[in-house]
Amino acid sequence: MVSQREPDPCFILRDELRSTVNFITEISHYEYGSYVATLHQNGHANFWSLSTRKLLKTFCPNPAAKTGSNVGLTWAYFLTSDSLLMLQSRSGHLYKCQLKFHPHTVDAWVVEELEIGYTAFCKCVLKEDVLMYPVEQPVNSLVGVRISEWKQDPLFIIPIEQTVGMIMCFAALSRANEDVMLLTGFENGSISILHQSRRSVTNIQLCDKQEASTINCIALNSDSSFAVCGSSGDVLYQVSVSQEFELTVVKKVNLVNSGISHISFRDDFRILATAGWDGRIRYFRSKDLKPLAVLTWHRESVYGLHFTDKLLLSGSKDGQIAAWDLFKER
Repeated sequence: MVSQREPDPCFILRDELRSTVNFITEISHYEYGSYVATLHQNGHANFWSLSTRKLLKTFCPNPAAKTGSNVGLTWAYFLTSDSLLMLQSRSGHLYKCQLKFHPHTVDAWVVEELEIGYTAFCKCVLKEDVLMYPVEQPVNSLVGVRISEWKQDPLFIIPIEQTVGMIMCFAALSRANEDVMLLTGFENGSISILHQSRRSVTNIQLCDKQEASTINCIALNSDSSFAVCGSSGDVLYQVSVSQEFELTVVKKVNLVNSGISHISFRDDFRILATAGWDGRIRYFRSKDLKPLAVLTWHRESVYGLHFTDKLLLSGSKDGQIAAWDLFKER
């Protein structure tokens, strides 16, 4: 049930540096519970307690990097079984970090580093034990490696046609077969399903070519039967994905302002939220993209969104993390 008036955040998380928040995720321990990790443009990862609303630890995987250089952290994935945190940096590096949990803090250190040379905005994707990341040299490609063997020869390399431009985002389809299928968004406003055998299964143009809009983010529902795609333009797209991997646009929602940087589904996949360049967070019903609410507390672009079991967390260019409890009942 949605509150009738626009709510204020439940609380705000702030650190002294107020660096742009690029990404938000959860890390957890069987004894000490869940904490939140926020990734920042200054190259720091902050670990927070939601129960005390305090900053527990600030961790920099590359302390030798120069202040002001391109060191922003853009993506993270936590492997619960091994307490490993995977990090992606715009310095062109991936980091495998070991976490050690304590009652009121978290220790972190880098155990392995991989230089991929990629310094743009596309985020990595992890499916089971296969880590996939974009590269620009020698050709624009997507590379898949096993986490335990990421410095050995790749499992696959998928070259990208020059006509679609840069890879902007991608997501792994969850289907019964073991092959990797990636729904990928491009600089020219199109999306494709790519197969690990180096071929494109299907491609459709979402954005009007005259608008020169890019596909910034893609989120898939639980069974990968449909995706929601955000762009640099003022349209949000819902796309169906058939069992034969055909793509069909089923819904378009016009937005007041241009630019969606991130899309996040709630854990039950009934609700999704979008992060806007205009500082607005928009809630939609997933099945038909019916607008439910617009939250306008942030005054600068929102880049990070994450649903916990009770809250939505939003991170912005203003360096602040807001916690929202919009739905009192499910």
